[in-house]
Amino acid sequence: MEKSEVRQVLATNPYAAGRTEATERYGRLAKNAAKWQGITYFMLLCCAACVYAVIHMASTVTKVPYMVQVNRHGYYVAVAPIKPGRIDDQSLIETIINRYREDIKKNGEK
Repeated sequence: MEKSEVRQVLATNPYAAGRTEATERYGRLAKNAAKWQGITYFMLLCCAACVYAVIHMASTVTKVPYMVQVNRHGYYVAVAPIKPGRIDDQSLIETIINRYREDIKKNGEK
């Protein structure tokens, strides 16, 4: 249909004229809503990617404890990494447990 034919149909049919007017009026709103929905989905995707990145970084952090000493100038110097060891001495185990009990009693009195 050419523009002149469309104008004739609109002039003779009030329903077609009303539909055209409604499409012109509310079509822009529908397009804007679709655009904002697309932006919203994109932002949700970005948030999900950021959450994944933070969780991944938090799970890959490893701390290596080091034994340090203070040199004669007052600066801390790393000596060596601390390796997990075994406690074989029974008196040392009893001492650690007794200190733990004493700490609980002291903190319970406050």
